[in-house]
Amino acid sequence: MRNFSSKILLFSFIFSALASCKNNDRFRDEPFLEYRSYRYVYDEDSTSNRKSIEFTLYFTDGDGDLGSDEEPKDTCDISINNFFIRYFEKVDGTYTEVEPRDSCLPFDSRIPSLSPGGSNPTLEGEIITFFDYSGYPFNEDVDSVRFEFKVVDRAGHESNISGSPSIPVPQR
Repeated sequence: MRNFSSKILLFSFIFSALASCKNNDRFRDEPFLEYRSYRYVYDEDSTSNRKSIEFTLYFTDGDGDLGSDEEPKDTCDISINNFFIRYFEKVDGTYTEVEPRDSCLPFDSRIPSLSPGGSNPTLEGEIITFFDYSGYPFNEDVDSVRFEFKVVDRAGHESNISGSPSIPVPQR
């Protein structure tokens, strides 16, 4: 009986060792995004009436090269952006994409380098980002909006496109 228990213990150890070697294969090298939630956030200063939408997205990246520490060359340098947002407004029952009002202030942004230390480069976590909703909706008679998100890692791997559900426009 003791020999049988030793074999089970040895098998468990070998299985655990093999599983930890496979840990890097748990996620693909391409980043993965999954929309999780949103909430409206209002500026406490009632004179500004500024509002944002806070989004939470789940992400994975198997080779751990998500984000960048590259600094912009000037205030309008959007070439280093690696987190992309597309914004849509529902007008007459159809969603239409709305472009940023200022090309120097795109909806896109840059995620700082998230490279983990150690022998396992796998990344998994949440991205919390804000969309400044001041000055929007752009069109009149908009009752809802939606968003699409994508990231690109340092190797140029693009994630899937993850979309939000239809979000009602608050009446405030």
